[in-house]
Parts: sequence; structure tokens; C-alpha cells
Amino acid sequence: MTLTVDKQIEAFPHTNLSKIVGTPTYETIKILNEEISANAVTISNDSGGIYGYLALTIPAAIYSTVTATPFVAPHAPANPDLTGLTGPQISARNRQFDRNKATFNDYTSLQLALKKQLIAAVEPIYLRAIRDKYVGFGNLTILEMLTHLYSSYAKITPADLEKNDARMKAPYDANDPPELLIQQVQDGVDYAAHADCP
Repeated sequence: MTLTVDKQIEAFPHTNLSKIVGTPTYETIKILNEEISANAVTISNDSGGIYGYLALTIPAAIYSTVTATPFVAPHAPANPDLTGLTGPQISARNRQFDRNKATFNDYTSLQLALKKQLIAAVEPIYLRAIRDKYVGFGNLTILEMLTHLYSSYAKITPADLEKNDARMKAPYDANDPPELLIQQVQDGVDYAAHADCP
């Protein structure tokens, strides 16, 4: 059974996202993105495994550093062709159709829930450029909305990318836990991907 958008939001770890007051910056967008991603991970699906729908909220360049399993977005299933099938075959085909339809409905509902949260967290002026006059944000994915924020307001310059590269390649103290090195590299990869320079 597909949850309504509001019920889905109630089940998220971040029911209210950190609001961005004024012009978004890389830091404020990143916090928002991390909270939205934490929410997307909580919804399970066959393609994302333990990462749920994380692929909906981060660029493919970052997602590929998390898991080697590619994410396959569900599509609206076509009505099954039941011509010439036996009763048990018809039942099996209908059950598969119902599963596929439920998966697609969950996916659609999740997109709506995440977009509703993002719209509530960002002042309308900063999303106006991508809002359609007739369908609002209905023709966009959550990732397209996040990408708009990064590309319009993160203001990552070539000099910033050079500094990021230097931070990522900075010497690592072998006495420190290896998690610090992993975080150092992951932060660099994320920063570069959000500048569209993976």
C-alpha cells in the first residue's frame, strides 16, 4: 500500500528540513541535500537495496562512489497482455503487474514528498526560475531541483576546485582513524560533483 505524501513525510527521520534563510550557499544546500538524502534512504526498493532511493537525491558521480549497483528507476507498468494464458498464468501476471504498479506509486509518492519538503525549506524566489507556470514543479525530479540550487547559488569557482583538490590530496596522518581519510576524499568528490566537475 502506497503511503500518502504527508504520511511518508511523517515517517522520515527529517520531517522538517533545515530552512535556508536568504540566498542559498553551498553549505546550506549541502545540509538540505544530506537531510533529503537521509529521508530517501529510509524507503526501501528492489534496485537501491540498503541505499533505498538515495540515487534520487545525489548525482550519479557521487552515487557510484557509494555502491557499484546501478539504480534503475521504476516506470509505470503497462497493462499485462493476458491473451492465451491459463488461469494461473493470468493470476501470476496480474500479481506481478500489481507489484510493479505499487513500486512505481511508491517512487512517485516519494518524489512528491521530497519535493514538498524542499519547497518548504527554500524561499520561493530561489526556485522561481525552474517553476513552470502551469504545472509548478510537477515536471521536475528532486535531483533536478537540487542541481538547480547547486548550479545557481553554490558559486564554486575554478580556484575553489583547486583548493578542494588540494584538501582532498592533503597528507594523511597514519595515527588517525582511516575514517578521516575516507571522509576527506568523499568530501572532495562530493564538492567536485556539485560543481559539475566530478
